[in-house]
Amino acid sequence: KGEGFYKGGQKDGEWNIWKPSGEQDYVVHYVNGKQNGKCSNFNANGTINREGFFVNDKKSGAWTWYSETGKKTMEGSFREDRQNGKWVYWFDTGTGAKESEGYFADDLQDSLWTYWYKAGPKWKEGRYRNNFKEGVWTNWFESGQKLQEGPFIKGQENGFWQSWYEDGKLKDAGFFKNGVKEGLWSGLYPDGKRDYEGNFKNDLRDGH
Repeated sequence: KGEGFYKGGQKDGEWNIWKPSGEQDYVVHYVNGKQNGKCSNFNANGTINREGFFVNDKKSGAWTWYSETGKKTMEGSFREDRQNGKWVYWFDTGTGAKESEGYFADDLQDSLWTYWYKAGPKWKEGRYRNNFKEGVWTNWFESGQKLQEGPFIKGQENGFWQSWYEDGKLKDAGFFKNGVKEGLWSGLYPDGKRDYEGNFKNDLRDGH
């Protein structure tokens, strides 16, 4: 149920909304019947779940999400209900460790994005364009050693890729085309001896 004021038959000013259980759900401000101003949503324990601003019923400006313990889990900006600008995500572990951060343009991931392991080390990093991975992406082991690296075109692996063992020794190297192995590939065992070498066509071995 809701509790607030009307002006000229339209909601106006602060409104408090309650869940059927009696717990407060959220509080928001209205102007001429539309949500305008700060809005705060609450967890079952009464702490803030998320808060931000509305302009004419659409999320606008900075919004922040929280865990029940009050730690940030997500934060970024909206423009007319669409994610825009920098966004940061945190693991819901209570440690304040970042999970990922990057930029949105009209609800689509855009520009550089970085992801981390829960323990803190960087996991992977690369760029998006219109929500598709684009350009070189790099993955790491938790130790910090490179695990894999290569380019994407419109969200698919294309071009020369390499992967490594955790001790830094080369594991595999070869070419992708539209997300599948295409062309010469070679692989090595951890001791450096040859595992395989040959051509691939449409992700399958081709030739000798």
